[in-house]
This record gives sequence, structure tokens and C-alpha cells, in this order.
Amino acid sequence: MSVQTPSLRNLSRRAGVSLGSASRWLRHLGYGRGGYPAWIEATGLKALGYDGASASILEAYLVLRRRGLRFNTRPPCNRSACLPWPWLLVNVFNYGVLEALIERYRAVGARVEAVILDAGVDTYWRRPRERLPLDYDGEYWGRFWEAVDAVRSLSRRYGFSFEVVVPDYPDDYSSVWGRKHALWLEESSDTPTNVHRTLENVLWLVEHDKSLLWLLPAQGYEDEPASLYYSVSRLVEHGLAGRYRVALANLCTSRKASVIVESIAEARRACPSCSFHVFGPSLAAVRRVVGEGLLRSGDSWDSTAWTFPRGPGFWSSKNTVERFGYFIFYIRHIADAIR
Repeated sequence: MSVQTPSLRNLSRRAGVSLGSASRWLRHLGYGRGGYPAWIEATGLKALGYDGASASILEAYLVLRRRGLRFNTRPPCNRSACLPWPWLLVNVFNYGVLEALIERYRAVGARVEAVILDAGVDTYWRRPRERLPLDYDGEYWGRFWEAVDAVRSLSRRYGFSFEVVVPDYPDDYSSVWGRKHALWLEESSDTPTNVHRTLENVLWLVEHDKSLLWLLPAQGYEDEPASLYYSVSRLVEHGLAGRYRVALANLCTSRKASVIVESIAEARRACPSCSFHVFGPSLAAVRRVVGEGLLRSGDSWDSTAWTFPRGPGFWSSKNTVERFGYFIFYIRHIADAIR
């Protein structure tokens, strides 16, 4: 933004929200009576040289709140600076960072609103085919329930909501596996495809622990949007789509915005009233699905791609200053995409 010290009134006007709403919502990010100068001082963003650009964070948050959407990620935060973002994403392999992150937020007057505990399928299944396990093993399930218990304990202590992603079976790592459908079983199996195996896990876990707020993955076949219609329809048939939010789980590796948009359209066609979460869509796809009303109030998406190169010939973030700068740049594009 060109304005170095934007007022609350200016921020609310740019985001299209009332002054009262802006004042109330921005408290979650630690923005208080001292206004913008105090906020960039407390967060350490001023010392990094992001005096004016950091206003993009506040503006994007207000735009998302106005639309009733959420963007979950894990923002840059360390001892010297912390960029508070209220909707977090951790997984069963890195959840240990969550408490320190929350405490760091509290030090700048911010708080966490909601957390998604991801199943970490990328870590577990994205490996060469010869090293693929047959299924989730006992070590994984021990880690999974340990993570659930830890996040549940933190939510009670700090007052945030959280959802737990049911472990699923991806189909979109063929470039790593060297073949398609590596997690499909023999045709004689009752659950032959990754879609069937995922549904089996969903039915088992929602029955196993009814106290948790599950995030139900609807899996599909790689780059086949119509397969999501089947998955979401099955969740609707089992009466689960109204009780829990549904996560569209086969889109995070797709680089084709058209495939992502068509897939979300199929899911919306299967369940017009569902609240969806989308794993890792591109910003180009987000712009289209929000603009076309396929993602709406109550929906969300996530990404950690803000560390990636910002354009041809550029590089991934390498140090603290770059990590904060890349995140601010990415969030600015979110606001522009959904405004």
C-alpha cells in the first residue's frame, strides 16, 4: 500500500467494512488503541522494513471476514518479529510448534481463532513407490492421536476452535510414484480405490470419536473433477455433510486452475449447502471460485505456497526478511483476488 501509516478508517473503507467491525475484528491481530504505528512496532514488522506494506495483512483479514471466508496457513513468526494470522494450519508431524506460536501471538496482543490439524498425508504418502507403506501403520496412528490430544488440550487452554482432518488416500502424487493410482487395491477388495479407502476411514473415525470436529476429506482421482461429485455425494448419503465440513482433498498438486474450478463446481453440485475446505488451490483458482460463488461464507482454503518464488527467475524465500516479505506479498494478492 502506498499509505505509510493508514488509519483505521482508511483500512475499513478499503476493505468495505464498517468502522466498528474493523475495530472489533482487528483486535484479534493485536491491533489496538495505538493504531498502525503501535502494531508494526509490537510485531517487529517495522524493524524489518515493512512499515507500509504490512497494512496488506490487516486489509486482507478484513476482506476475508467480510466475505465469511478463511485462509489457513502457518505465517512467519520468530523471536524478533511475528506476523499474527488468526487461522492456522499444522499437521500431525509439526503440531509441536503450535503452543510456542500461540504464546508469541499473545506477546503482541493477538490471538488464534481457529486451527486445522492436517493428517500430514503429504509427508506420509509422497515418497517413491518402492517405499510406499501398505497403509497407515501403528506408529502413524500413535502420532495422530498424540497430536489430536495435544491440540485439544491447547484449544481448551487458549480458547480456539479446531478441526481434525481424517487421514485419507491421495491419488495425485503420480509424478513421485512413477505411475497412477498407486494406492488403489486389487479389484477384488471391498475398497478398491483411494476414494473408497478414504470413505472407509471417514466412517470409522466419525464413529470412533464423536466428540471431535472432523474435517472430512472427499478424495478424487487425479485431474478428474467428476470423481469429486461421487465422493461428496457419498458423504451426503451417509448424513455426514451436514454435521461436518467437507475438505476437497485432491487439488493441492494441480497447477491447472480450470481443473480446480471444475472440481469445486462438481463438489458444489453434489452438495449446494455444504461448507467446504479446499487444500492448496492456486490463487488464480481462488479468484475464480470466489467470483463465481463456488466458495462462499463458511468456506476456507489453505496453502503454504507463499514461500515459493514470486515470479519467473525469482527464488524461494531464504531468510527472515524474505519470509515476511513473501508472506505479505501473497496475502496482498489474496485481498485483490477476492475483493
